[in-house]
Amino acid sequence: MKEFLQKENGDFEGKNIYLINKEKGLEIWANKGFYKKGEDKFVLQDNVYLITSEFGEVYTQEIIFYPKKNLIITDKEVTLVKKGLTIRGKGLIYEIGTGNFKVKEKAKVRWKI
Repeated sequence: MKEFLQKENGDFEGKNIYLINKEKGLEIWANKGFYKKGEDKFVLQDNVYLITSEFGEVYTQEIIFYPKKNLIITDKEVTLVKKGLTIRGKGLIYEIGTGNFKVKEKAKVRWKI
């Protein structure tokens, strides 16, 4: 992080965020982010870029990452790129353990053959 502020309750916020979790095969970049200790969640915002080691890449403006639940969600517009497949839609649920992505609404798919 370029800028970092930790609060007394254990929450923090920062700018130019880069999170990596090798165990879960995740890398996440965002312009800003927050960690809510009481809820054990990261809220990452503005130009969010998520790379998974096996299952594809996601581009959006906000994601919420629950590390202990192995879950990433958003209600924002998303672009998912996965091995010759591009999906655009609104909202996403990514179950990290299984690699399953679910685009919630308005999914449009483009395949490269």
